[in-house]
Amino acid sequence: MSTTNVHNLDAVTLGTAEFYFSPDAASAADARTKGYVDFGNIVSVSVAPEVTKLEHKASRRGLRLTDKTVITDSKLQYTLKVDELDREKWYYALLGVAAPDAAQAAIADAAIDSLDFTAAPSRANVWHDVAVSGRRIRKISELTLTASSTTLTAGTDYELDELTGRIRFLAEQTGTVSGTVSAPAISAADAPKGITPLQQGIRKGYARLFIFDDTHAKKLVYEHSDFSCEISFNAIGDMDGENFGELTLDVLVTSDAGTAYSAE
Repeated sequence: MSTTNVHNLDAVTLGTAEFYFSPDAASAADARTKGYVDFGNIVSVSVAPEVTKLEHKASRRGLRLTDKTVITDSKLQYTLKVDELDREKWYYALLGVAAPDAAQAAIADAAIDSLDFTAAPSRANVWHDVAVSGRRIRKISELTLTASSTTLTAGTDYELDELTGRIRFLAEQTGTVSGTVSAPAISAADAPKGITPLQQGIRKGYARLFIFDDTHAKKLVYEHSDFSCEISFNAIGDMDGENFGELTLDVLVTSDAGTAYSAE
């Protein structure tokens, strides 16, 4: 018996993926002009070609047999799992589009919008915004609250969430609560990024997918370049404090299939 190894071990792949997307690009040339956005860390990628078949049945003397099969539809889809949940990824998770960011100018001893409990007293475990002219103030550095000319004490009369700009009362309030607030400026670069959900379920453009294998002599073992696609939400993992959050996206190759390359 021959012991010659006839298997191509170079074709055995231990791959990791990189994905790049040019949103709203109308053509491959347009995508190359606009550039491709790096999708960040790709946890995994799967390839899912699919065909729809129509079978013709022949009937003869009590038997039905398939004598012809026609492919009526074919598609190629990649499923990506990503774990860098930046604004771009939340667009997909929320089916959303860009909204104004939560930037704010610095404020010092500004009068807050008063909270009126004359009709009904404050309730335990109910949070209220610390707002100025209807806008919630974030990253609060100083807050003074008064009720019936009495200064309230943090930790005794109320609890303050400085980061999100909210308070809840520990002692029941039956009148009007007013006060002043101070907070630093939050630049557009540092501000929470605004997203309006349920506005865009699919994002179209052009993409490139690379699969690398560091154990392979050529390193790059698969490439699919300059293909038009539609990206849509598939699933998002639990945020449980024990595992990294992951978003799963479907990438459907559309009319311009581009070109794929294999190392072997």
